[in-house]
Amino acid sequence: AEAQRLLYKAIELDSMSSEAFCLLAFTHLMQVQFGWSGSTSESIKAAEAAAQSAVSIDDRDAWAHTALGLVDLISKRYDDAVCRFENAINLNPNLANAYGALGQARALAGEYEAAITHINKAIRLSPHDPFVVYWFGHLGVAAFADERYEDACYWGRKTIQQNPNFPGGHRLVAASCGQLGRTKEAAHELKELLLLMPGMAADDVRKQVPFKKSIDMERYIEGLRKAGLKE
Repeated sequence: AEAQRLLYKAIELDSMSSEAFCLLAFTHLMQVQFGWSGSTSESIKAAEAAAQSAVSIDDRDAWAHTALGLVDLISKRYDDAVCRFENAINLNPNLANAYGALGQARALAGEYEAAITHINKAIRLSPHDPFVVYWFGHLGVAAFADERYEDACYWGRKTIQQNPNFPGGHRLVAASCGQLGRTKEAAHELKELLLLMPGMAADDVRKQVPFKKSIDMERYIEGLRKAGLKE
C-alpha cells in the first residue's frame, strides 16, 4: 500500500514514467498473489491498466512487457503471456526476471523441461536476486505438475529456507506432502501457510496458482485437502 502511494505520487509528478507504471502493476499483482486484495478482479484490472500504460509509454521497456505478461498469466492467457516474456527477453537478453516469468508460464502449463531450462537461466543470470525465492517456487510448481512430488517438496523447502514468510513455499510443501501421503508434515505446512494467509480456501488457491490444465489444478487442491485445507 505504501509503495502504491509513492508510485501514484511519482505518476502525478511524471505521467510519462514507464518505470512507475510498471512497478505499480507489480504491486497490484502481488496483492492478488498474497491474498491482500479486496477484489481480485479489480486488482488484475488495475495491474493490466498500469502495465499497458508502461508499454504504451516505452515499447522498448523489457520490464513493462514482463509485467504485462504476468497479467496475461494470472488471467490464464498463457500464449499471450509467453509471447510477452519472449519479447521482453528479445529486448533485454540479460533480464533474469523475464526468464523466470517465462519459466513460470511453462511450469503452470505443465511443460517441465522448458520450465526448468528458463528458470535455471534466470538463476544463472542473477543467483542472488531477491526474486530467487519465486524461481525456487516455480521449479517446485513445474515438478508438481509433472507429478514429481518429492522434487516439488524439495523446492518448496528451498523456498521456505530462502524466505520463511513466503506463502508459496509452505503451500507447495503442503500440497506435495499431501500427495505423498505424509499427512502430518502436510498439515504442519498448511498451518504455517494459514498463519501467513488466514482464511485461505481452495478457491483462493485457484486464483493464486493458475495451472493451465484443470487436472493439475485439481491434483494441487487434492494435495492441500489431504493437508486439511477447507473449501
